[in-house]
Amino acid sequence: MLQPTKINSDYDNVREVIISSVQDAIAQGDNPDKVAQAVGRIASSSSPRLRYRVGYEAQWLPRLRAILPDKLFRFAARKRLNLPE
Repeated sequence: MLQPTKINSDYDNVREVIISSVQDAIAQGDNPDKVAQAVGRIASSSSPRLRYRVGYEAQWLPRLRAILPDKLFRFAARKRLNLPE
């Protein structure tokens, strides 16, 4: 993870929550073999697309964002990342 060049102490609590949430999400993430398999399929494709979604959340989050009101989607995202309201 990149380290900041300057740290503002006003954001210490939020920064710690975000770092912890990102580390938890990485630990609970899909198997990297899924990405490797997708890359193999893409590399051998005769006409690859510009973007691909790999993994459960990558498949469902854009769909949820499209159907949920913005306020509800943001609320759920904050809950998922353990951020304050």
